[in-house]
Amino acid sequence: CLKRALLTLLAPKEMKRVHDLSLPFPSSPDGGDVTILQGNTWLMEHGLMLNPVTDRYIKKGGILYHLLQSKPLQCRLVIKVELTMRDGSGVANHFFAYDGTTLHDAPHSIKPSRDDRSKKENCLSIFQQLFPKEQFSDFEVTNVFELV
Repeated sequence: CLKRALLTLLAPKEMKRVHDLSLPFPSSPDGGDVTILQGNTWLMEHGLMLNPVTDRYIKKGGILYHLLQSKPLQCRLVIKVELTMRDGSGVANHFFAYDGTTLHDAPHSIKPSRDDRSKKENCLSIFQQLFPKEQFSDFEVTNVFELV
């Protein structure tokens, strides 16, 4: 899911450079998701990097509210969440992208309206649409990274 999040955020010129260099995205030896460190190693080959910016969003009103206040032209975020599975099978780490207009995830992407962004309760409901209670008993944003 880290690869999908990153590719969602790449500008056309960056995507062309990635395609032209033909460097394969790293894979995890255990078959899980790659780490930010592994992703950054790949990104640096393309002149890019993920910088941690979580502290920028930890403010009064909550991280979800402040994430959705990001300006579209300056926003290329990869967000890491910890998902608690409803069926009791454990906890999973997951990455998705936010470009200031759309939360990009699979199988759903959500484009919050101005009203959705206006109150912290509305912001929570947007993220609950990405991580529905039928599947996940809880979710928590653990890290935010900016693609630069």
